Amino acid sequence: MVILLIIPQLMPAINGAKSWIRIGGFSFQPSTLAQLFIIIYMAFILETRKEKLRQICTSSELLKIFGIPLALVTLIAMQNDTGMMLITLSVIGIMTLCSNMHSQNVKKILSLALIAGIAVVLLFMLKGALFNNGTSYRTNRLKVFLNPFSEDLAAAADQVINSYVAFGNGGLFGRGLGNSIQKLGYLPEAHTDFILAIIAEELGFLGVVFVVSLLLILIGKVIFSGTKSRNTFSAMYSLGFASLLVVQGVVNIGGVTASIPMTGVPLPFISNGGSSILILSIGLGIATNILSHVKYL
Repeated sequence: MVILLIIPQLMPAINGAKSWIRIGGFSFQPSTLAQLFIIIYMAFILETRKEKLRQICTSSELLKIFGIPLALVTLIAMQNDTGMMLITLSVIGIMTLCSNMHSQNVKKILSLALIAGIAVVLLFMLKGALFNNGTSYRTNRLKVFLNPFSEDLAAAADQVINSYVAFGNGGLFGRGLGNSIQKLGYLPEAHTDFILAIIAEELGFLGVVFVVSLLLILIGKVIFSGTKSRNTFSAMYSLGFASLLVVQGVVNIGGVTASIPMTGVPLPFISNGGSSILILSIGLGIATNILSHVKYL
């Protein structure tokens, strides 16, 4: 996993991030696999070390236990993929809060994650990767979030403005399936990160509610399998995978609607993306297996 996360550093950046491995016509995003690995590893740790974690541990002991997930998050951050890093940290935080460990250990783990995040930000600032005289990729995204209609951000705000247009064109019932105008070259990434804007234009607000409801039903079934499982590993895995779907969905919807800065994160199971669909399908398969065992009990 470490090797897979380091290889993209040798590849050219895509939308400001070096998170893809490209070999010929094949491309793969290792950070998506790292997320699933971290969820499984966290569930394993919370199962095997649950007796120890119910007692107060020192910071060094917790660092040894949770060092691997935090190290992988650091490698993801080094790829300049802020969205993926924040989602992964959120999943780790949610799984930690849902575990039955001592409250003092929870505080220490969250503090370690915060320190790691601050260290990564400082590293970027020292290298000039985060702010480059106010013209870096991240800076522009923050400026677009604050004022997408600024004349100085015409190129950077193109996606957000066309997303607004798509939502406006759709209205309540939409223009009809296949009748989107924005996907005809006006809205970049219309089939991946901004697929929800096209759904809104073609199927309207009601179509968006329907699609999001389907995703929520899926998440609800995964959470159900976790809460009903009698095995700690199964329960923590289900809650971790559900939290990944929730956080990634919220970040994508927030970015498309400009409620939060854009991060380039796909909408789970909806956006066209080989790596995301493959890894999420594997994760859902594991959750389905857990649910089948719950029904047999």
